[in-house]
Amino acid sequence: MGLPTAKEWNENAELYLITSIEETDLEKEKNYTAGLDGKRRFWNMIFAVPGTSKSIIITIHDKEIVNKLEAMNEFSSRELVYMDDIHFDSTELVKKIEGSNSIVPGNTWIRGYHFNLSRSGDKTVLGIVGLNPNDDIKLSRISFDVKRGTLIN
Repeated sequence: MGLPTAKEWNENAELYLITSIEETDLEKEKNYTAGLDGKRRFWNMIFAVPGTSKSIIITIHDKEIVNKLEAMNEFSSRELVYMDDIHFDSTELVKKIEGSNSIVPGNTWIRGYHFNLSRSGDKTVLGIVGLNPNDDIKLSRISFDVKRGTLIN
């Protein structure tokens, strides 16, 4: 959904980052999984044009684009996420952390799991963010290589 919009904005746009954002409507959130199934209702995406300082932030709520904001940030082509590298998504990878003793879904100041997709070194990485099971104030993150579906840390 975000990529076609970014390509309309600039045909050379490439993905830099996708991150889920917290739901603000608690009444709707009661009937939603809050990331337990790998899905969230609200997302931010950042696309950049390699070799320039042009970028655009696209915000999605309930599968609808609700905001587009042009920005001036220069990103290296080594920082960009290429769609060909994505073979696993959050709905598949969240299943791999079931029963984990290093991360649990939030139910206090964050709800459920949050997700971010970005480049880290030579890998495209999906981070799953929740809470530390021993301290519900501290965040915990598990990262996966989305090309191979393997745990990084």
